[in-house]
Amino acid sequence: MKKQSDFMRVIQHALEFYSGRKSLIFLFSIPFFFAFLIPLLLPSPTYLALGGVFVRGGSIPSMSIFDWTLTALTYLVAIFLIADSMVNIGLIIKAKRTFTNVPYEILNAIGKYATKVFLVLIIFTLLLSALFLVLYENPFQSVLYPLLSFVISMLFFFSVPAIVIDERDTLNSLRASFRVVMQKPLFVLIWLGIAFVFILLSGIIAYVFPRFLTQYVMMLLNSIVILPFLLVLSTQMYMEKYPLAN
Repeated sequence: MKKQSDFMRVIQHALEFYSGRKSLIFLFSIPFFFAFLIPLLLPSPTYLALGGVFVRGGSIPSMSIFDWTLTALTYLVAIFLIADSMVNIGLIIKAKRTFTNVPYEILNAIGKYATKVFLVLIIFTLLLSALFLVLYENPFQSVLYPLLSFVISMLFFFSVPAIVIDERDTLNSLRASFRVVMQKPLFVLIWLGIAFVFILLSGIIAYVFPRFLTQYVMMLLNSIVILPFLLVLSTQMYMEKYPLAN
C-alpha cells in the first residue's frame, strides 16, 4: 500500500509540474516531432506504427553501403534532436527543484548534458540493432527479441535523469539507472502501464482524423504530449531517491 501511495504522490507531482510548465515543455517538445519525422523524409527502410518510427528489420541485411550511410546519418540527426529535447525538459524539472537558472543551464546543455545523453541513446540503439542482427532468422526471435530488448531498456530507463539531475557521466548514468530500477521495479512497471494506456488513447483520438493522417496525428500527440509527460514522470520517479522529494 505504501508503494502505491508513493507512486500516486509521484504522479501528482508530475501532473502539477507538467500543468505548471506546459508552455515551456511544449516548446522543447517540438523537436521530438521533427526527430521522428526526419527518417520518413528520406528513402530509409522506415515505417510508421503506433505513432512511432521503426526500421524494417527484414530490409537491414539487404541494405547497400550507401543505404547504411544515409540511414545512419539520418538517425544520428534524429537522435541528437531527441537527446537535446530530453535534456532541456529535464533541466526545467531540475531548475524547479534546485532553483538553478533555466536559460543559463539550457545554453550550456549541449556541451554539459546533451552529448552524454546522445551517447547513451546511440549505445542503446546500437545494442538493439546488434541484438536484432544476432537473432535474425532465429526461430525464437519473436519471443527473445522483445524480452531481451526489455531487459536492455531497463538498464537505460533512468539514464537521462541521472545525467541531467545528478550530472553523472555516461557509464555511471547506466549504473545509477539500473540501481534505481532494482530499487523501484513497481514504479517502472506502472510507468509502462501508463505509457501503454496513453498510446492507446492517442490512437483512439487519431482515428477521428482521415485515415491518411492517422499515424501522423498519433506521432504528433506522442511527441508533444505523451513523451514529454512520461519523461517528466520518470524524472520525478528518479528524484524519489532523495528524502526532500517526499
